[in-house]
Amino acid sequence: MSLEIDAVSRIREKLAPARKLSRGKEWWSGSKFKLNPTVPESEIVAFETLHNLRLPQDYRDFLLHLSNGGVGPPYGIYRFEESIRRYEEGTTKMWPGMPECVAPENERIDFDWDPFLQGTLPIMTEGCGKSVHLVLKGEFKGRVVHLDEEMDGGPVFTWDAGFLSWFERWLDEMVAGWQSGGFQESMPGSCERLWEIAQSPKVTPFELEAVLISLRRCPQFESRFTPAVAAAFSHFSEEVRRAACGAAHRHRLTALEEHIFRQLDDPYSGVVMGALRTMPDFPVSRWEAKARLLLHHDNDRVAFQAGCLISDAKVMTKGDLLPLIDSSNVDLRRNGIYFWGKCGFTVSDAEWLERRRSDDNLEVRRAIILAASEAKDHKFVPIMREMAQQEGGAFDQLAGNVRTALLPPMWKTWPIWLATLLISFFLPPQALLPLWGLALLISIAWRIWY
Repeated sequence: MSLEIDAVSRIREKLAPARKLSRGKEWWSGSKFKLNPTVPESEIVAFETLHNLRLPQDYRDFLLHLSNGGVGPPYGIYRFEESIRRYEEGTTKMWPGMPECVAPENERIDFDWDPFLQGTLPIMTEGCGKSVHLVLKGEFKGRVVHLDEEMDGGPVFTWDAGFLSWFERWLDEMVAGWQSGGFQESMPGSCERLWEIAQSPKVTPFELEAVLISLRRCPQFESRFTPAVAAAFSHFSEEVRRAACGAAHRHRLTALEEHIFRQLDDPYSGVVMGALRTMPDFPVSRWEAKARLLLHHDNDRVAFQAGCLISDAKVMTKGDLLPLIDSSNVDLRRNGIYFWGKCGFTVSDAEWLERRRSDDNLEVRRAIILAASEAKDHKFVPIMREMAQQEGGAFDQLAGNVRTALLPPMWKTWPIWLATLLISFFLPPQALLPLWGLALLISIAWRIWY
């Protein structure tokens, strides 16, 4: 029996317990664990002959001996015919090899998407423009690669040797209670293997980052890794420092407080964001002043993360937001308006409303509508009508959607229901149903008119 068939047999045995354990859990619960009838070998051969290639053996065995798609993360593996359809729609001919500029070490480099996609078979979607492909030809044949066409940089090759090892790791980690986030970047193997790699004097930044992501995802953190995480905060690679923040946050490594707080001054915005996410593990007084400074950070995502931290801790004040709302930076103005609504401050009587309604930037003007929705400011509806009429188009559609959320609650129509109740005492029973129906229509019409 081949190694691939052995793996298929193991996977089949693991599916039943994994199905039970996945119920109600975070681990890609969208998977249905459905086994479809297998694919006839003649269909596989027809595809291979047409495109002058041979599918990786472990993927071939999956189709021939386990299932024609269905089961798998997060929404299941594509059926073979769906993979073929997506492949043939996305390419006119097979590229004879993989792009030489793409390295399996997942280097952050620019590359041409089109020829890359011509060398891979789509096998799964992760939603939000993210997909998983299987390399069909070239040096990296058989490797599983995650693609996010909305992001800059190259693809993310998994560390697994091939399709079945990638698939089996998904099952094993789900059963063991690992987090789903970071699955594609993390390194397979036991804690002993991770320890050996982390302690190796020849460990590369990419390997160390993968170890830290794996530590972040694992259900239990072993204290022996604490010095390695602490050292990673001083590593020259920003990806390593960011991964260290993730591991510290996931396992609440508050003993590394000084190391974590130093990352708030890191020149790399991704590291600063990672450090900000750990701040809820510490007293507000420890980070509040620094977070307020970061509200004005040049990077919009850092500034927004700082705003979320302060607002969630319920220490955001109007004094924090007014300088943002009047900032020359468009992103900061939009952030300030958003958090004004998120903190529940009314928008309809805000002193800055008139000058921001005429802001040069459309997104800032749209933010006013969304802030009123966040604040549940029902008095804003007449103002929103005026803004929608002035803007028109998509802005008008946004205002219409938000207006529904700002309609006065039904309990404010109590005078209609009280009057209906009093009138009902003087009417015969057969007139009560039409009366109450009329009251309902009047209440709905009043809310819509408002």
